[in-house]
Amino acid sequence: MSNLTDQIEIDVGGAFLNTDDWGEAATYTPNGGAGAAITVLFDSSFEIISMHDGIAVRSTQPAAFAKESDITGDADGDTILINAVTYYVTDKQGEAGTGMVLLLLSTSAIHG
Repeated sequence: MSNLTDQIEIDVGGAFLNTDDWGEAATYTPNGGAGAAITVLFDSSFEIISMHDGIAVRSTQPAAFAKESDITGDADGDTILINAVTYYVTDKQGEAGTGMVLLLLSTSAIHG
């Protein structure tokens, strides 16, 4: 019997990550690794709200939701190719056993 995380991944993969509906084909490449075909939910203008000195600041940036099992490590600096555009992962959020992660993306490479 599968656990809840496995079941969520199965449900999400069948419903939301279907490329006939909302899913987008992508190639995920971990930093220093080989690329792999995955499917994501892509949002070219995901809204970010952050607090700076007690003031809410709104901005937008590209983002993608992916199955947690498709994304390795912390993902910062990894690349994801979506619709012939290479994006760099700037942050990975939401790996609390939900089966999905949010990747915040940038078209500019991260220099550390």
